[in-house]
Amino acid sequence: MKIGLLTTHPKSYNVKRLVDEIKLLGHTPIIVNYLECYANIGRSNPQVFYKGKSLKKLDAVMPQIAVPHTEFGVSLIRQFEMMGTFTTVGSLALARARDKVRQLQIFSKSNIDIPKSAFAHASSDATELINLVGGAPLVIKVTMGSQGNGVMLAETNRTAKPAIEAFLSQSVNILVQEYIEESEGKDIRVIVINGKVIASMQRTAADGEFRSNIYKGGDAHPIKLTRDERQIAIMATKLTGLRIAGVDIIQSERGPLVTEVNAYPNMEGIETTTKVNVAGAVAEYIEKSGSHGIKKDIVGV
Repeated sequence: MKIGLLTTHPKSYNVKRLVDEIKLLGHTPIIVNYLECYANIGRSNPQVFYKGKSLKKLDAVMPQIAVPHTEFGVSLIRQFEMMGTFTTVGSLALARARDKVRQLQIFSKSNIDIPKSAFAHASSDATELINLVGGAPLVIKVTMGSQGNGVMLAETNRTAKPAIEAFLSQSVNILVQEYIEESEGKDIRVIVINGKVIASMQRTAADGEFRSNIYKGGDAHPIKLTRDERQIAIMATKLTGLRIAGVDIIQSERGPLVTEVNAYPNMEGIETTTKVNVAGAVAEYIEKSGSHGIKKDIVGV
């Protein structure tokens, strides 16, 4: 099989690991800078081109689209879907995964518990937003972000109000959520591949930091999931439409809460922490699924 890795960071940990594991299975990884791709939208012969050559002979692609390139990435993935090429993430699934508000709406409607949440764009009533989530302490997030960027903790209503107003004055889409104090700066990252939990770890924020991301200096250790945590991780991934996902869960007094589902979880932290060969599981999934051609995105094509 020829497997395309669509990325702008060919030397990243994820790409290096995937290249190694794909080769171990006897397949050929091909690294493609997706920003240099262009496409022919033709009914009879849709194609994607890279450096003057058609990518029609690829058996499968694994897109790793950066957040700023989401719109173009969604269009490019849709083009591969039109070509009948298997892709590890569907175009609509990526769009949903990148929309934090839409994720929470889907989870809430499907009875997956989430932190109390409210969103806004330019509302002048910061006080009402604060009240909707039960008051401070609360978390303020931009709706498009990753690796803990664009996230802040407001510990009092007095500090929350001007922070929210500052975001809204810039017409930035924001998400305001209750802060789960009993989580004590901890969360759980769960890797789900094709409806199965592959690995899980608990992350703990560094001193003076509330974000548990390892990139922010947090610590991590392997954790055995409860039955409820395992079930909601699988369900949240399925509802988002993803085939490979990193699900973030917070433990609370009322049970596990899903905070976010990520389309391209970084594998370095969880492989180092759990010693699980996540990249190998991804490569095996691509091998099995790609040989059967395109698999329809469960949220539609």
